[in-house]
Amino acid sequence: GLYKMLGVNDKDIFLNLLKALLVAVCFFAAIPVVVGVAYYVLNAVIFVVGFICAFMYNVFMMGTRPFMDKKADKMGNTIVNNAAAAPVEVVVKTENAKEENEEEVKELFPSLIEIDNKGEEKTEEITELSLDEFVRRFQSYAASKNIYYELPLLRSYLAGMASSKMVILKGLSGTGKSMLPRMFTEFTQSNANFSPVQATWRDKTDLLGYYSEFSKTFKTTDFLRDLYKASYNDKVNTMVLDEMNLSRVEYYFADFLSVLEYPSSDWKIRVYDPMGGENIPAKLTGGYVTIPENTWFIGTANTDDSTFTITDKVYDRAIIIDFSEKIKPIETDYPSDVVSVTAEQLQKLFDEAIANEEYRLSEEEENKFLEVCDFLKDSFDIRFGNRIMVQIENFVPVYVALGGSKEEALDFMLARKIVSKLEGLYEDYLRDELIKLTKLLNTTYGKGVFTETEAIIAKIMKRLG
Repeated sequence: GLYKMLGVNDKDIFLNLLKALLVAVCFFAAIPVVVGVAYYVLNAVIFVVGFICAFMYNVFMMGTRPFMDKKADKMGNTIVNNAAAAPVEVVVKTENAKEENEEEVKELFPSLIEIDNKGEEKTEEITELSLDEFVRRFQSYAASKNIYYELPLLRSYLAGMASSKMVILKGLSGTGKSMLPRMFTEFTQSNANFSPVQATWRDKTDLLGYYSEFSKTFKTTDFLRDLYKASYNDKVNTMVLDEMNLSRVEYYFADFLSVLEYPSSDWKIRVYDPMGGENIPAKLTGGYVTIPENTWFIGTANTDDSTFTITDKVYDRAIIIDFSEKIKPIETDYPSDVVSVTAEQLQKLFDEAIANEEYRLSEEEENKFLEVCDFLKDSFDIRFGNRIMVQIENFVPVYVALGGSKEEALDFMLARKIVSKLEGLYEDYLRDELIKLTKLLNTTYGKGVFTETEAIIAKIMKRLG
């Protein structure tokens, strides 16, 4: 045989090889057939599923077609109205279309349009008083509600408002941080918005709202509504961010931190990109909301492990007030009646105090303070720009007008704006340099004068061991 001619000595081995060859040929020949059958079966399945989906879609559209037609007709009417300036004669619609056109069109910003319709609100009666009387009556009003604050803290709060549009109240929970802006709002009969910050906040839309592509509506927040409303009245308006460091402030508040550095005429933040055809509120020009000059931002920040650390970028722009412990009851003989104060009146009191040469730092006093600042720069490499110096120049005279002293005001600003930056450092040289700083303060101002700064120094020294 054949198998002997091929050099195979065993007939069975030859037959097995031949069978394997035939199986391989059949297998490779069957692959195109199997692929072709699978292709046609899959096409058939897709066709059947597509037919079922198309049938269900048509059934659904038959039920919703009247609504869709009505909405399309309204959109067409809007386009026609916007083109009214063109010299084209408009064709009269059918009676049915006319009825649909008369129906009310849904607004993107109904709550803001409602504010537009109400118009301006002006304070009729204004209480005339000095800053010193204002802060003492404020303390008395809070005490009448069993809420107690020392005068230096209240002076810092008001002088902080004169120095920055942002004040941060930080400390442990239960020390009265959130109650301070509430008491201020009640006492001055002003406006306020309290927004509890959420840990999920990531950008400005969490504060201002957003346009929903799904519902074709704008989700307006209470924060945006009250910020917009502030443009229509003359009262003090405070926007309170409660527990502001539950999320990173520089994320959701970034736009505000930036624009507040500009002149007040540029305090505008984009809320919405107009697409044309919408009824935009009167003061939402170009989709931008304006931050009115009667508005301040107050943040409360807990100092515990459940919150984020507030960065220097935020702290440098704000005035920081520390609530270290709950204050004991305070007795006061001042009237506790509420007052009626406008933002313009309060700002006028601030401006008069800042312009008063008696309240401002003299050249000698400024040089003494700069000597301390230079020591901090050289010894600790703590550097700060003109922003903080301008805040100090505004804070000190207002604090004095509120009944405090220049040394108290400088001590507060030195402690909160500059020395507090050392609290997170552990370098070996700190102890010796802090001792030198304490001696410099005692030599320049006297022992026990800069109590706030000395308290921070003692806290750092205790931590260093």
